[in-house]
Amino acid sequence: VPLIVRTIPLEPKDQIARYLDNDWKSEADRADVAKHLATANGLALDLRTDSAGHARRLTATFASGRRVRILLDQGFGPWRCDRGNSFEFRAPAIEQAARLMQLDTGVQMAPGAHTYFVAEVLPTV
Repeated sequence: VPLIVRTIPLEPKDQIARYLDNDWKSEADRADVAKHLATANGLALDLRTDSAGHARRLTATFASGRRVRILLDQGFGPWRCDRGNSFEFRAPAIEQAARLMQLDTGVQMAPGAHTYFVAEVLPTV
């Protein structure tokens, strides 16, 4: 199953990443982990780090041809894990992917944050 992910390039940071809401230090690390996750879930990942613009949307096309688009007001920025949020970004990519697949956590809004999302059904392809 093809999966296209378009995102902006990572911003360089000197901090050591140790929580799930941190970023990887390099594009290559992020891509390696994403590819392991995709492969383990039967997806053919096409990860594009180009001009994604301000768009924060997810479009899913189902086997039936039905499509849905979800628009996220602030992306994932205001969301935080409610438990089990430490993460070893220095582990090999395959171990990071395995950890992410076994993750048992919920999400909640950061204190004082507000956001919304919109879902729409698109014309069938």
